[in-house]
Amino acid sequence: MSNIGGLLLAAGLSTRMGESKPLLEWNGKSLIEFHIDILNSLKIKPTIVLGFCSETIIQKIRNYDADIIVNSNYKNGKTSSIIIGLDAISKVDDILLMSIDQPRPKYILEKLIKKHFQSGKEITIPKFILEDGSLKGGHPV
Repeated sequence: MSNIGGLLLAAGLSTRMGESKPLLEWNGKSLIEFHIDILNSLKIKPTIVLGFCSETIIQKIRNYDADIIVNSNYKNGKTSSIIIGLDAISKVDDILLMSIDQPRPKYILEKLIKKHFQSGKEITIPKFILEDGSLKGGHPV
């Protein structure tokens, strides 16, 4: 298997939510802890891009095996976090790009990674079937 890095985007303002998304509870732990645990279980080292509430989040995850980057320009949008994350991520062959507010179970990520390698393509964009039957694209790998 390829050397895969995980880039977890968690820098947003969470304005619609009203509280920090990374700290929201999901399956008995915070969303950020959930993501770190899933990535580590897949033998993927997470690189996490924080912005809003970064000090509080860092205190929550300081004992986890993850690289933490703070995007001081997080108000400039998700692209600024992707750029800073790609610059900071360790040398890897492939990157799994994830948003903090889109948790996926391990088996979905395993399936996505398998399909990516089977495709032989440089980029894989997952598609999800919505209730109305239309397709919605996810984050590229």
